[in-house]
Amino acid sequence: MKAASKSDGEPTPSEPDQETDDDVSVDSLPGIEDAGSDTEPLELDDVFHVLQNERRRNVLRYLDDVDDVIEMRDMAVQIAAWENDTTVQRLHSDQRQRVYIALYQSHLPKLDDLGLIDYNKPRGYVEPRPRLDRVQRYLNPEPSTESAPAATAATSAENERRETFLKTAGGAGLLVAAGWAGLLTPLLSGLSVATVVLAIFVGTVAYAYRSELVPSSAEN
Repeated sequence: MKAASKSDGEPTPSEPDQETDDDVSVDSLPGIEDAGSDTEPLELDDVFHVLQNERRRNVLRYLDDVDDVIEMRDMAVQIAAWENDTTVQRLHSDQRQRVYIALYQSHLPKLDDLGLIDYNKPRGYVEPRPRLDRVQRYLNPEPSTESAPAATAATSAENERRETFLKTAGGAGLLVAAGWAGLLTPLLSGLSVATVVLAIFVGTVAYAYRSELVPSSAEN
């Protein structure tokens, strides 16, 4: 979990004064109150509106592992570092300021209006609300396993056919090599060896072709 901490540097003129109370809790923050809208449905249009903006997506990314009150200042610094592909230590003040102003004036109030966060604008505190998870699941969707059994069965059948083909081809190759080396001359003539190899090859191809046309029971 990300802990609230002060970032380096003096506040810029456009940043509101922020107090440094210890042991910050929701109950002690004016403007952050328990609301009964956490169970209300979230419109899909609102979800799209939140996710279509990269900076709001970065807010969700920052809050992903947060379950306590954080300082908006720290969020702005980290998001600015992400957007500029740099570290917090190398971040320029103007880069941080652009993100801070946008979060302060637009993005965080919007998320607060939707009931996704509790945003205390005068003091610069942010706390995620339970319904934020409903949006974050679209940002980090879990891989679907609905068709996994069928895909596994099909892959298993394909591997079985491939293994059979390779074993048969290998056996035919050994017969050809033995015929060339004269090891089978006492038993089979060259024509007989060629006939056996051809029969094995034709049978293998026919088996593979039939397996493609008639799926096994595992693939049905």
